[in-house]
Amino acid sequence: MYIFQRPENGTWYVEFSAGKRRSLKTKNKEVAEQQLNAIKRQTLSGKLSALNNKIKSTTLLSDQLNAYLAETTLADKSREAYACAVRNFVKDCGDLPVAKIDFKTLVIFSKKRRQGGAGEVSVNSYLRHLRVLLNYSRSEKVIDDVPKFPFEKLKKKHPDILSKDQYELLLLHAKHCDPEMYRYITFALWTGVRRGGLWRLKWEKVYENHCVVILKGNTEHTVPLLAEAKDAMGKRGSGYVFRHYPDIDKVTKKFKRLARDCELDAYHFHHLRHTAATLMLASGIQLHYVQAMLGHTDIKTTQIYAKILQSRLTQEMQKFNLDATYL
Repeated sequence: MYIFQRPENGTWYVEFSAGKRRSLKTKNKEVAEQQLNAIKRQTLSGKLSALNNKIKSTTLLSDQLNAYLAETTLADKSREAYACAVRNFVKDCGDLPVAKIDFKTLVIFSKKRRQGGAGEVSVNSYLRHLRVLLNYSRSEKVIDDVPKFPFEKLKKKHPDILSKDQYELLLLHAKHCDPEMYRYITFALWTGVRRGGLWRLKWEKVYENHCVVILKGNTEHTVPLLAEAKDAMGKRGSGYVFRHYPDIDKVTKKFKRLARDCELDAYHFHHLRHTAATLMLASGIQLHYVQAMLGHTDIKTTQIYAKILQSRLTQEMQKFNLDATYL
């Protein structure tokens, strides 16, 4: 690409490849050179735009997964969750360019997963991980917009709680078979503290009538201590209050082993928190105090346990019979 001046009229022209010419409509060489530079910039911009569009149209979902995992620090379980979501998508819909993944494609993927036996929660999990990858693609300017995601609407379900017979059986079994887990379980039932809070609790954060535990998000929360909770902590020492296993999941596994022994397979350690909250309300403790005890920022979360209590009361009242004898 270059400019030249026609002698017959003194006008400057630009000549492109293949003999194509265009008048610059000026007789001033300096102006002509400025216009030439502008044309070169426009041409380069067009080529870059075309190249960018080509990249957008060919960047595969698997490419974005690899790029995202390379740039983020995630736990092995989280990395596997992203990989699992992409594997299932590729299996059902192919390894598509991210620019071609739209709402219709995501609906097809969801239906195929459901037909394959995946539950609503699993499908939503796949979709959440795929949405993160597409949001990442948008941030990297691989796509312009993220499509709407067809999340399954889950039926609201109250959390399960342990009955008095169930948690007493669990405590009795733990006391004889795993005294350390007996301490964990007892403290959780008398405080509602999460697994992580117990696992991280140190004696330096334990005071005469309360302790300070770490909540989700690494925020501190003060928990009042009743006599039963203090007994579960044992004699004051140094370091961690409860046995600090190298991996917090060890607490979960040990609890599940005890629960299976008691034929309580459906219950996890977190159900102790649900049970504690419901028992606090059943004992007459006001809702806002239970909210403070559990560290809930929104009282609506605590109200769930009031609904559980009401549901249990309704179930129990079904036993009421005027013909029942009491003598």
